[in-house]
Amino acid sequence: VDRPSTEEDNISNNRFEIWKDYLEITFDSIKAVIFGYGPGSYMDAIKEASPDSFIVSKIKDAYPAMYERGYICDTHNSYLSILVSAGMIGVIVMCLFLLVCVKKVFLYLFSMKKPKGSIIALSMLITVIMVTVFFDSDLFFKCTDTSMIFWILSGFLMKKVDSELEKIPADTEQGHVTDTE
Repeated sequence: VDRPSTEEDNISNNRFEIWKDYLEITFDSIKAVIFGYGPGSYMDAIKEASPDSFIVSKIKDAYPAMYERGYICDTHNSYLSILVSAGMIGVIVMCLFLLVCVKKVFLYLFSMKKPKGSIIALSMLITVIMVTVFFDSDLFFKCTDTSMIFWILSGFLMKKVDSELEKIPADTEQGHVTDTE
């Protein structure tokens, strides 16, 4: 519970400083803002472009072996990692993709009088993951346990929602329908 890195003056465990650095470095280059630094190469590009930044010097000073292997501070925010890795193009594409998925889920939830429990449960699990990755960066462009669980659950959810939406009669537009099973 008591960690020296989370004292009152550093409650975010350096995340605020890390996020600020990533935003400043990304917005310093119009090319980086539009296209990002690349999902697999943003650390090398930032090391080269901003060697004196906090995100580079923190790892260089505290973890020299990691720095020698090419690492700097991670973004510690999955949504920020999209901007840094893929730029505004990636942010727009990901937002559109997520909006289409959310729209389908809400369309299903609000068109059914009694939505299926499995769809509600999957939606809640995905929502929890989407909230928690605001403070971690392992959802997009990385293969981790969190990203695997998220994408598998998302696929199950979309498949279930699509199959349930197909069962809704075409003449039912905004009214509630009962569960068809």
